[in-house]
Amino acid sequence: MLCVSFQVSHLSVLGGRNRADVCRRILKHCMSNEVANQYSWHGRKKKAVFGKLPLADAVQKAVMRSLKCTAAEVEHECREWFRTASDRDGGRKKRTAKISDEPSQ
Repeated sequence: MLCVSFQVSHLSVLGGRNRADVCRRILKHCMSNEVANQYSWHGRKKKAVFGKLPLADAVQKAVMRSLKCTAAEVEHECREWFRTASDRDGGRKKRTAKISDEPSQ
């Protein structure tokens, strides 16, 4: 419990302009995009489950401490962050370049 409490205190000071920004800043602080690509909130598409990790609980509590919002709203923002992880760090550019390089039939 003490460890989670420390995590929440540490993460909640990262702040942000709105709920989505706070979630992004906290998750970016906690993991790289390479790691984020291996997770989804519910573990779909053969990815690991993030929503049941103690870190997920700490992220939710930290965002809720920073802003007045519900756990469902935080979960939605986190799910969006994981959903778009493959697009970050040039991922979308690589995919679109690969598609345009393929010969058309």
